[in-house]
Amino acid sequence: MIPYLEKAGLNISHINRNHLNQIFEVLKDNLVVLSQIEEYLGIFFDEKFIFEEEARTFLMDSKNRETLRNALGVLEASSEITAEALPSLLSQLEKKTGRKGKNLFAPLRAGITGKMIGPELTKTLPLLGKKRIMKRLKMALALS
Repeated sequence: MIPYLEKAGLNISHINRNHLNQIFEVLKDNLVVLSQIEEYLGIFFDEKFIFEEEARTFLMDSKNRETLRNALGVLEASSEITAEALPSLLSQLEKKTGRKGKNLFAPLRAGITGKMIGPELTKTLPLLGKKRIMKRLKMALALS
């Protein structure tokens, strides 16, 4: 997959190979052919991040924006996002937002990845980290 990252203009020389392997592991179930990796680069590489139009529209809904505001509050009070801490964090988000399943995950996915579909969110979030997730939630809330 590295040639596809380089072809997309990403400088990956400074990125830990183990981290790249983790990204590839998360993405592999979403790819039919390797060239499709370009569709998902924005999730993991800020220089390629955008909110797709469908996600933008979805995030304009007041209930989805409220979910993101609540998620931001829960994240601000949490420690770093790890695979081990994620179940507890998601439980807190369910309690705080009153939303579960797709009603919780769809706004989170749109706000954090800029997409309506993509790799499994529970595997993606620990790779993004708290700081990047909070930054993207704030960007999503700033959309108009």
